[in-house]
Amino acid sequence: MIEREGRFKKSGLLLFFSMGLLFLFSGCLPSETNDPASLPAGVINLSKSTTVSFAPAIAAKGEIVYVVWADTSGNQEIFMARSGDGGQSFSLPVNVSTTADPSTNPKISVSGTNVYIVWEEFLTDRKESDIFFRKAEDTDGLLTWSDSQNRSLSAPICGPNQVGTDPCPSQFPTIAADGDMVLVAWNEAANYVLKDITTGNTGKDFSLINGDISLVASSDRGTSFNLLGTSPTILSKPNPSPSSGPALAAANGKFYIAWTDFVPPNLDQADSKIVFRSFDSTTFIFNPPISSFETILSEPINGPAGPALAAGSVNSYVVFEGTPVSPSGCTPSSDIFFAKSADGFATIPTPVNISKSKCRASGGKIAVSGNDIYIVWEDNSPSLNGILFRKSIDGGLTFSDAAKLTHVGNSVAAPAISTSPTNLFSAWEDALPGNLEIFFRKR
Repeated sequence: MIEREGRFKKSGLLLFFSMGLLFLFSGCLPSETNDPASLPAGVINLSKSTTVSFAPAIAAKGEIVYVVWADTSGNQEIFMARSGDGGQSFSLPVNVSTTADPSTNPKISVSGTNVYIVWEEFLTDRKESDIFFRKAEDTDGLLTWSDSQNRSLSAPICGPNQVGTDPCPSQFPTIAADGDMVLVAWNEAANYVLKDITTGNTGKDFSLINGDISLVASSDRGTSFNLLGTSPTILSKPNPSPSSGPALAAANGKFYIAWTDFVPPNLDQADSKIVFRSFDSTTFIFNPPISSFETILSEPINGPAGPALAAGSVNSYVVFEGTPVSPSGCTPSSDIFFAKSADGFATIPTPVNISKSKCRASGGKIAVSGNDIYIVWEDNSPSLNGILFRKSIDGGLTFSDAAKLTHVGNSVAAPAISTSPTNLFSAWEDALPGNLEIFFRKR
């Protein structure tokens, strides 16, 4: 993955840069199957598919909960299910992407009665992936959908440092909405080189030498995205290095953007940093300015990657994966680190090891409601293998002990969480039914 190594295989590029086409099947919408009798009370199988469902994302507003995911049915589509009763029951999945091209990596945000979804779509005619956007107006459960829009609109061919004619992908989208404002960010591989591998039948080695974080903004609830100009804004200037995996969060007119950046000259994992900018939607000002280097949030942690953000009325929060000071003995060894800021990260806090894994922790996510903070992650520790969580009820001063969020199958992954004032909503992948499904639980 770019986040960890700064490189791809070319074959992976042409196969949608993700697990997508590895599971591409023909067929119609997901056909329903029965939930296993062993499902615990309160756990719901949302996808109920005979194919492969993966990459869930979740957003909630009060008692209304939305879950999106990718499914390999048909051309590989993005589906969404809605609950109007706080996660007690859900609608049948709705096909959001509805295209002839395969889609993956969905993300979702909610503001008012508007639901915003972005995803990555592989355009077969251009042989590259772009970022697509669609919104729905939710009127008491009646969803009125807009047409989908290509938000990245990247040129079919990469920049001048490229060798050959292979395409330049737009990947890993994220989205946040607050009031009428909507921001969409993604990873844009701006320049790369290809070189032959002479041993083995592995095609070509894809070496990324520059990847940018692109952003577009809308002030009219996603109707148009020209607030910052007609072209995407490049957030990762002026540092010509691989940048990847953006995360967004928003509250009270402030947007927070973080991503992984690999620092020259070595561009290896040890040189990665979690970097950050904020955006004020009333003044349209970035902090630090685009002309300046980004704020580094991850020091002194080595090898950080995969940031996730949350924003409250006063504080902002970040979690990310990194190498602990005292490795557990596993290879690789990693933990989830947490930091909180009351001034938009103008003052850099020291990250706290929140997972303290006995082996490897990854895939951290965070959700906040008032003083309640929830952090989840994947952990392969022998005693607590699965998706774990910790909760704080005092704004992050103290946290509960790590405990299992899921007690379902043994193949759980990709946690996603959101909150209401009284509930934690979670979704994840699980292979318990015999194929990968999307499960949901309210706590």
